[in-house]
Amino acid sequence: MTPQIILAVLCCLMLLGGRAQACTGVVLTGDGSVIVGKNEDWYYPYTRYRFQAAEGERHGYVVFGYWDDDEPAPEGGMNDQGLVFDGFFAPEHKVAGQEGKPLFQRLPLFQSDLFEEVLATCATVDEALALFDHYSLVGMTKWQVLLADAQGNAVIFEGDFAYRMQGTWLVATNFRRSNTSEDEIACWYYLTAKEMIQDTPWADECNMRNILAATHRDLSTGFPTLHSLVYNLSEKTIDVYYFHDLSKPVAELDLTETFPSTEWDDMLGLFPEHPGERLPGQ
Repeated sequence: MTPQIILAVLCCLMLLGGRAQACTGVVLTGDGSVIVGKNEDWYYPYTRYRFQAAEGERHGYVVFGYWDDDEPAPEGGMNDQGLVFDGFFAPEHKVAGQEGKPLFQRLPLFQSDLFEEVLATCATVDEALALFDHYSLVGMTKWQVLLADAQGNAVIFEGDFAYRMQGTWLVATNFRRSNTSEDEIACWYYLTAKEMIQDTPWADECNMRNILAATHRDLSTGFPTLHSLVYNLSEKTIDVYYFHDLSKPVAELDLTETFPSTEWDDMLGLFPEHPGERLPGQ
C-alpha cells in the first residue's frame, strides 16, 4: 500500500468520526451458555486463519488474522477449552508498569506469539491475564483485547487496565474503558448493541446474529464487515459468516473434534461466490 493511500485512509477515519471506528465484539452469558460475537471491519479483505493441533498439555486452537510485514498477525481466536481472545484498535496510550518485564519472542509490537501462547496454555480469563502480566506489553499502545471463557468470565484488557464484565454481557468496540465512564460512551456500535441486549438478553446464537447484523458496516463505508464470527464457548464451536450475511454460516468449526495443524490460509477460500456486494480485490 502506498503512503498516499495510507494517508487517505487515515484522513477518512478522522473525517468520519465514531462511525468509522472498526470492529464490534459482544459477550452474552446466561442459562449455562456463553456466546461471543465479532464483526471484523476493515478495508483489506485478505483475512487468514490457522489451526494448531493439541499436543501434550498444550491446547488446540484456531486463530484468525492478517499478515503484517510478511509475518502472521493473529487478531482473534478460540481454543479447545472455550477461551476466546480478540483484538480491537483503541486510542493511543502508554502502557504503564512494564519496566523490567521481558518481551515474548518475536513480533513484540503486536504480541502475536503471546496471543497464541495464551490459547495454547490457558483455559480461563484469569490464567490469560496472569500470563500477560509476566511479559512486557509496551507495544500495546493502540489496541486492546477482549477475553472470554467457557465459565462465563469476560474482560476488556488494555495492557495495564482490565475492565471485567459486570452482569451478564459485555460489549467491546474502540474506546477505552479506563478513561470512559458509562454515561460518556458515544460509540454508536456500543449503544446499538447495548439497547438490543437490554431488550433481548438471551445468550444464544440467534440473538448474537441479530446484534452483529445490526452493528455491521456496509461496503460504502470503506471499512466493511469482512466476516463475522459467532463463538459458542460452552460447545466449543465457531460459525463463520461472510461479509455481514448472517443468514447462514459459510463454515462451522468444532474444536471438540480432533484436527491437524495447518499453515496460514486465506479465509476467502472458505467463502463461496457471493451474489451480493463484492469486496475490493476479489
